[in-house]
Amino acid sequence: NKGTWLDIGCSTATLISEAKKVGWQVTGLDFEKTAIAAAEGKGVPMLTKPIEILDIQNQYDLISLFEVLEHLSNPRETLEACFKANTKGGSIVITIPNIEGFEFETLGMVHSNICPPSHLNHFSPSTLPKLLVDVGYEVTDIETPGYLDVDNVRNAMVSGKITTTGSKLLDTIILSDAPDAADQREALQGIVARSNKSGHLRIVAKKK
Repeated sequence: NKGTWLDIGCSTATLISEAKKVGWQVTGLDFEKTAIAAAEGKGVPMLTKPIEILDIQNQYDLISLFEVLEHLSNPRETLEACFKANTKGGSIVITIPNIEGFEFETLGMVHSNICPPSHLNHFSPSTLPKLLVDVGYEVTDIETPGYLDVDNVRNAMVSGKITTTGSKLLDTIILSDAPDAADQREALQGIVARSNKSGHLRIVAKKK
């Protein structure tokens, strides 16, 4: 038994059904009836109410929220409930769009993830850790491991959604058709990711 894992917003439980095969004791949480039925068909037990009202305490070694927090009206309340539900020494893993990322800063309001009322909150490597610490967690890892920021900006420029990044140098690199242009864009994407400027943010925190 590798531990207990709650995946909030698990949809059809594709991830945790595979984790179950390698020894995790898994539980999913979702509200969509078709997704719940599919998850249960894979043998995954499901919670179908918000974690905030379930009053779960010290039960899960791992809690994950993959692309969930941006949709919630009160993310602090959700994280407080997760903190209670984590075992001591347990972890929470969150992925979320990074509002301070290169793609967001370049595309602005034409970015597809600026889409209320679907996305109600936006976080960054500087703001989400503060919220987690305030709730009681210790942040153990922050990274922006995205791969598509430069390509997405290039597509937006080619399609006419934007005309410039605001930098002639970046415009040249991103729009270049030179033989080594793809390598240059890949190198730029690596800089974006290592600088915590990718549009995809992943944070891991621990309940002390």
